[in-house]
Amino acid sequence: EYIFANGPVSRGELASACDLSLMTAGKIADLLKKNRIVSEKKEEESLVGRKAGFLSTAEKRRILVLDLSKTDFEMRSMRVDGHCMEGKSFLFKKGLSYQENLKQALFRFAEEYSPLLEECIGLGVLAPGPYDSEKDIVINKRFPELMELPVVKTIESYFPNIPITIDEDVKFAARYAVSQVQ
Repeated sequence: EYIFANGPVSRGELASACDLSLMTAGKIADLLKKNRIVSEKKEEESLVGRKAGFLSTAEKRRILVLDLSKTDFEMRSMRVDGHCMEGKSFLFKKGLSYQENLKQALFRFAEEYSPLLEECIGLGVLAPGPYDSEKDIVINKRFPELMELPVVKTIESYFPNIPITIDEDVKFAARYAVSQVQ
């Protein structure tokens, strides 16, 4: 968050601002660079010693967010700094089951977001209830088919090789809702 809000910053500035050792800040920076969440550019003009590197947000990295909390499914692309980008909607088709609608929506979202998938570091799912990771289901009485549908397995078949996080956490859902307004 500090890099997003104040970048570009040096590793030393990051360590000081976040009350971390320089070694810890460096390891965190290396991990963020490895996952291409931040980039590091070396100082151009340095008269003595090693050139300092400055960390800044890798603006092309994105997170996809899938909203399953209502029947009209939505997917949004968000930059890693939390800014919401374009969004797509899928209107629920009466006469089809929840599962059939979800599969059609995922197929369409996968096609529409395919140019961005290389930039994607993960897919967050807003679930309308608690997620049982052992059974791979969402517990929800309003959408009982979610209690029979292997959620992650279904999503992975349309978005392979992208880490998926399912969260019914209110903070995550609120952050998503706020990003739509911005």
